[in-house]
This record gives sequence, structure tokens and C-alpha cells, in this order.
Amino acid sequence: MTAVPESSPSAVDLTPYVPRVVVDWLREDPEARRRELEGTLAFVDISGFTALNERLAQKGKLGAEEVTEVMNRTFERLLDVAYAAGGGLLKFGGDALLLFFTGENHPALACDAAYGMREALHELGRPQTSVGAVELKMHVGIHSDSFDFFLVGESHRELLLTGPGVTRTVEMESGAEAGEILVSDETCAALPEEILGESKEGGRLLVSPPRSAGTPAPLPPLEGVNIATSVPAQVRRVVEDRKAEPEHRQASVAFVHFGGVDDLLAEHGADRVTAALNELVTGAQRVADEHGVTFLETDIDTDGGKMILVAGAPSTAGEDEERILRTARGIADLPTQLPLRIGTSRGRVFAGEVGAQFRRTYTILGKTAALAARLMGKAQPGQVLTTADLLERSRGAFETVELEPLTLKGIDEPVTVYDVVGLAAQIAEQAETRLPFVGRERELAILAAALGPVRMGFGNIVELIGEPGMGKSRLVEELQTQAQDLAAAATTCLQYEASTPYFAFRGLLRSLLELPQNGAAPTRLRQRVEELCPDLVPWLPLVALPLDVPVEQTREVEELQPAFRRARLHGGVWGSYLAGGVLGAFLALHWDLWSLTLPLAVLAGLIIIDVARRP
Repeated sequence: MTAVPESSPSAVDLTPYVPRVVVDWLREDPEARRRELEGTLAFVDISGFTALNERLAQKGKLGAEEVTEVMNRTFERLLDVAYAAGGGLLKFGGDALLLFFTGENHPALACDAAYGMREALHELGRPQTSVGAVELKMHVGIHSDSFDFFLVGESHRELLLTGPGVTRTVEMESGAEAGEILVSDETCAALPEEILGESKEGGRLLVSPPRSAGTPAPLPPLEGVNIATSVPAQVRRVVEDRKAEPEHRQASVAFVHFGGVDDLLAEHGADRVTAALNELVTGAQRVADEHGVTFLETDIDTDGGKMILVAGAPSTAGEDEERILRTARGIADLPTQLPLRIGTSRGRVFAGEVGAQFRRTYTILGKTAALAARLMGKAQPGQVLTTADLLERSRGAFETVELEPLTLKGIDEPVTVYDVVGLAAQIAEQAETRLPFVGRERELAILAAALGPVRMGFGNIVELIGEPGMGKSRLVEELQTQAQDLAAAATTCLQYEASTPYFAFRGLLRSLLELPQNGAAPTRLRQRVEELCPDLVPWLPLVALPLDVPVEQTREVEELQPAFRRARLHGGVWGSYLAGGVLGAFLALHWDLWSLTLPLAVLAGLIIIDVARRP
């Protein structure tokens, strides 16, 4: 039985955000993961939106509103034509549309729609904006086949199209140039010869419409259908809160290509492909959720497909660069039968809702997304490619290999690229130039006064809160110069370890107990506890727990009742802390772990919590 994501019916009508195919699917057989549908795909690529977006990005919110206006006007006109011909939109692909036509004479209906959409775009002319006129062009690839549809995933059910028929459709779109409609030979077999032109890339150009009579398909009854299960959670949240206003914002983006579907389907059948896709999408959703990254959408591609993930839109939790890299590397390390190629980038993107009233999506657009897609195209299986800019802005440490600069379409200069091969065992120290201390005398005086109780043997806590880059760390450094008679210890909490108990104390305690920062050290830990606090030896397994050091269980710990375990664990940890002789500053404690600092107030030390305020 297929697990259906838990989601209450939405108070907002989410029908425009879900393809008609999915609505039918959820109504008729919501437990199924795969369907085979005969029909015709029309892959419509529209050029001009990305260039317009880059020109309007400097205008902030007003620029984003103009981008939205132009895209909505265009999409509404084109989708009116497609739906009137009996088609339905499966996917928005940034500035592309994937349409599906079924029923009698579906090849002719798709060709009629494509021809009519091209005429409609011509009639729209060159939309006028505050940065001048916009030139929009389109090209189309069309293919008829029996297509494999998959509805997979856990946090939401994601619609995937993949297989040989999709590969053929992508080949037609790739072979068409601006203004052309390229129809595969398979589709041509169902069309009149007189409407077809010259041969090209395994298909023929469409020179006139078949003029087949299509009719819009009415929406089926929606009673009992929970459409919300097929909308990504973060997108659903922003739509339901009616906060999806268009904007230009900084974001980090990952494009993940999964391949090998065509061969897997031919060799092992549809069930194996279904299981592999469900395993991959579910794993990717879990990794994205773990790091607070939005699983935005999927799109078609040759011999597989691609997943688009973004940190920073529709909302941000900070440290977007680190979170997207950890997500990308985590997905690359998933056990999957489908080879993965990943590209990441950061920069300004357009983010907002686009489409027509009856069919919409929340999406991102811009050169940042295009760069991630280009890097994905250059990656080898298993690689996560990123740029120096994204890597430098990530607080976390990654093991990387610098590659030869790449020449990428649409980018003038070669791009320096790094392969993110894994997470570093330890965060590298960043060399900083120590600047003269200027200003902040009042804050420094308050911190200096907080040292008074410490020298008298009492504990104290000070919390520094401010935007990143305001000089909080520099202020603490200056305080240390006034407290050289006190020992200092420091630790850092990272977003990706927010759910790991006692992670903030691991490095600190290892340092105080003179243990190696990485790896097991059970013998050394026992020696240090025996030297510093012999009374804690029976409770050694509890002391070792936050240190991530494996030690043998003791009789005292095994007999300890669960109700008293937490208190004894805290006692062991703080006892180790005192035994280590710490007396000084405790730096950069993540705000999420504030509650854990309360027991530390009794220690004879000044605890300084350096908090970067969230956007």
C-alpha cells in the first residue's frame, strides 16, 4: 500500500496548482504510484523572460511585479489556446510549459494548440515595460506515445513523467529553433502530409495547423479528493497564507538530474522504476526537510528528469548557502539505482506565483537558476558542482576539488567550479585580519562588568543579538584581551546539527578534557575522568554520550531508572565541565539551544551567547 502524505484539506482552493491528470488520479485511484497514459506531449519553451527578469531585478518589488504581469499575461493567453484545444498543463518549467493531450485525435489537437499558441504570442507583440519592450519567442517539440506517469514521494505526492517517450519529446524540443514547431516521426504518422515541412532531428516541421476541433475538458467532481497532498508543503503554506507576493530575493538553488530510467525500464520493467523513483523522491524530500530547503518542483529531461530545490524562497531560515550544499550532498549520497548529477548556485532570483487564474504555480526564475541547471548539465554522475561564490558564503566546511573552469552557455567568462565531494570532518579556521577596536565602548563596559561575579566565583550569562556582520564576535575578542587571567573556551552551533542533542558541547567538552576532536577515544576519556573527577567513573557512559565516545556500560547506568536518567546525565556533563577547569567565555551558542545554557549559569564562568538575528 502506498503511503499518502498527511495533509488536511486546504481552506484555499488549490485546484489551480495541481494538474488535471493528478486530480483524476487522486479521485479514481489515490493509492496507485504509476499510470500509463496514451496521448501527445507538447513541450513549449518561451525565451525572453529570463532576460527581462535580469533587467528588472534592480527595481526591487516594482520590478518583480512587472515580471509577474508580463508572464501572467503571456501564460494566460497561451493556456487559453491550449485548454480550448482540449489540452492540460502538466508542468511549468520556469519559462516553459509541458502540455498533455488525450482522447481521439490527440496528435492533431496538440499540433493545433502549438500552432495557435505561436500565433497568440505573435499577436501579443512586444510587451512594454519600464525597461523597454520585451521580445518573446517560442519553440515547440511534440511527440505522441504511451507515457509513464508516476505519483511518488512522502511529504507530498510529486508527479513525474519519464521514460523513452519523454526522452523523445525533449529531443524534439531541443531540435527546434526559435519560432519552430518540431513534430516527431511517430506523431507525423497520424497527421496529413500537406501540413508537414522539411525533416529535422528525427521529426518534421509543422507548417500549418491540422484544424481539428477540440473542446475543453470539464473538471471532474472534487468531493473527497485531498488535492493538498500533491502541493509541496512550503509552497502550500505560502499560498494558503496568501503571502506569495512577487519579489526579487537572494536564494541558493540546486538542480538534481536523475538518469538511467530508459534502460532500467527496458531491462527490469515499470515496477522497478516506480520503486526507484519513489525511493529517490522520498529520500530527497527527507534530506530537504532536514535542512529546511524547499523541494520546489520537478521537470522532464532526457533519460530521466530533474528536481529543483531552493533555500531562501519562499522563506529563509538563514545560512542558505550551507543548507543547499548539505542538501545537495545528502541527496547525492542517497542509495539509489538512478545516477545523480547536481549543480548549485546562489544569487538573486525572481520568486512568485505565475500562470493563469485556472492554472498556476509558485516558481523561481533568473540567471541563478539557469547557472545551477548549466552546472547540472556539466556534472558527472555523483558530482555536486558549485561556484566559488556559494562555497565562500557557506559557514560549514566541505571537502572540495577545484575543477578546470567551465565555459557555460549564456555566461561570458569561464566559471570556476568546485566538486563538493563531502563534508569536512572539522570546520576549517578562517584567517582574519584583526582590526582596531572602534566604538562599542558602552557594550564593552557592560561585558567587562559581567566579569566581576566570575572572579568572585559565580556564573554569569550575556546574550549578544544582532544582524550578521555587526561586530559581535569582534566585541567578544576585545573582552578576552581584558580577561587574560581567565581561561577561554568556544564552540559553535550549526543549523544542520540543530537536532543533535548536546552537539554544541561536544567540541567544548572534548577540548576541556583534552580529547581529540574527532574519532573515538574511550581509553583517554576514562583516564581523564579518573584524574579529574573519580566520582564520575561509574557514570562514564553518561559522560561519554554528549561527547560521542563509545564506552562500555556500567552497572550503575544499567540500573538507573529512566525517570532519573536525564538528571544524572546533566550532572555528569556539568561535572565534566567543572572538572575540566573552564573559567571564561563560552562563545557563539546557537539561539535554538538557549534552554541548555540555564544549568550552566551556576558555573564559575561568563557564558557569552553570540546570536545572529534571523531575517
